[in-house]
Amino acid sequence: MMKCQACDQPATCHVTEMVAGHAVEYRVCEKHADELDTLKPVDPSQDPASEWAKIQKTFQDPIARQKMAAYLLPALCLGPPAVADSERNRNEL
Repeated sequence: MMKCQACDQPATCHVTEMVAGHAVEYRVCEKHADELDTLKPVDPSQDPASEWAKIQKTFQDPIARQKMAAYLLPALCLGPPAVADSERNRNEL
Protein backbone atom coordinates (compact mmCIF):
# COMPACT_ATOMS: atom_id res chain seq x y z
CA MET A 1 0.00 0.00 0.00
CA MET A 2 1.22 3.48 -0.84
CA LYS A 3 1.99 5.90 1.98
CA CYS A 4 0.83 9.47 2.31
CA GLN A 5 3.27 12.02 0.88
CA ALA A 6 3.03 14.09 4.05
CA CYS A 7 3.10 11.38 6.75
CA ASP A 8 3.44 7.62 7.19
CA GLN A 9 -0.30 6.86 7.10
CA PRO A 10 -1.78 4.84 4.21
CA ALA A 11 -2.61 7.00 1.19
CA THR A 12 -6.37 6.70 0.88
CA CYS A 13 -6.77 9.63 -1.55
CA HIS A 14 -5.21 9.45 -4.99
CA VAL A 15 -5.65 12.67 -6.94
CA THR A 16 -4.59 13.17 -10.55
CA GLU A 17 -4.75 16.63 -12.11
CA MET A 18 -3.88 17.69 -15.64
CA VAL A 19 -1.42 20.61 -15.57
CA ALA A 20 -0.10 21.98 -18.86
CA GLY A 21 -1.04 18.73 -20.59
CA HIS A 22 0.73 16.49 -18.07
CA ALA A 23 -0.78 14.30 -15.37
CA VAL A 24 0.19 15.41 -11.86
CA GLU A 25 -0.44 12.90 -9.06
CA TYR A 26 -0.85 13.23 -5.32
CA ARG A 27 -1.16 10.35 -2.83
CA VAL A 28 -2.32 11.46 0.60
CA CYS A 29 -4.27 10.31 3.65
CA GLU A 30 -7.62 11.88 4.46
CA LYS A 31 -5.97 14.21 6.98
CA HIS A 32 -3.74 15.77 4.32
CA ALA A 33 -6.24 15.72 1.42
CA ASP A 34 -7.06 19.41 1.97
CA GLU A 35 -3.36 20.37 1.77
CA LEU A 36 -2.64 19.42 -1.86
CA ASP A 37 -1.62 22.99 -2.70
CA THR A 38 1.28 22.77 -0.24
CA LEU A 39 2.58 19.37 -1.45
CA LYS A 40 4.83 18.49 -4.35
CA PRO A 41 3.37 16.04 -6.89
CA VAL A 42 4.46 12.41 -6.84
CA ASP A 43 7.35 11.65 -9.18
CA PRO A 44 5.78 9.20 -11.68
CA SER A 45 9.15 7.51 -12.27
CA GLN A 46 9.06 6.28 -8.64
CA ASP A 47 5.75 4.45 -9.13
CA PRO A 48 6.27 0.68 -9.54
CA ALA A 49 3.04 0.39 -11.51
CA SER A 50 4.27 2.87 -14.11
CA GLU A 51 7.53 0.94 -14.48
CA TRP A 52 5.62 -2.30 -15.05
CA ALA A 53 3.45 -0.55 -17.64
CA LYS A 54 6.62 0.55 -19.49
CA ILE A 55 7.90 -3.04 -19.50
CA GLN A 56 4.59 -4.37 -20.80
CA LYS A 57 4.50 -1.74 -23.54
CA THR A 58 8.06 -2.62 -24.55
CA PHE A 59 7.16 -6.28 -25.00
CA GLN A 60 4.31 -5.36 -27.34
CA ASP A 61 6.99 -4.25 -29.81
CA PRO A 62 8.02 -7.29 -31.90
CA ILE A 63 11.58 -6.03 -32.39
CA ALA A 64 12.06 -5.54 -28.64
CA ARG A 65 10.69 -9.05 -28.00
CA GLN A 66 13.09 -10.51 -30.55
CA LYS A 67 16.07 -8.71 -28.99
CA MET A 68 15.14 -9.90 -25.49
CA ALA A 69 14.72 -13.47 -26.73
CA ALA A 70 18.11 -13.34 -28.46
CA TYR A 71 19.65 -12.05 -25.22
CA LEU A 72 17.93 -14.45 -22.80
CA LEU A 73 17.49 -17.72 -24.69
CA PRO A 74 21.15 -18.69 -25.13
CA ALA A 75 21.72 -18.50 -21.38
CA LEU A 76 18.53 -20.44 -20.66
CA CYS A 77 19.39 -23.21 -23.14
CA LEU A 78 22.94 -23.90 -21.98
CA GLY A 79 22.09 -25.80 -18.82
CA PRO A 80 24.61 -26.59 -16.08
CA PRO A 81 28.15 -27.36 -17.35
CA ALA A 82 28.18 -30.85 -15.81
CA VAL A 83 25.09 -31.87 -17.78
CA ALA A 84 26.51 -30.50 -21.02
CA ASP A 85 29.82 -32.35 -20.50
CA SER A 86 28.13 -35.69 -19.70
CA GLU A 87 25.94 -35.38 -22.82
CA ARG A 88 28.99 -34.69 -24.98
CA ASN A 89 30.82 -37.75 -23.51
CA ARG A 90 27.82 -39.99 -24.29
CA ASN A 91 27.70 -38.79 -27.88
CA GLU A 92 31.41 -39.46 -28.39
CA LEU A 93 31.02 -43.15 -27.40
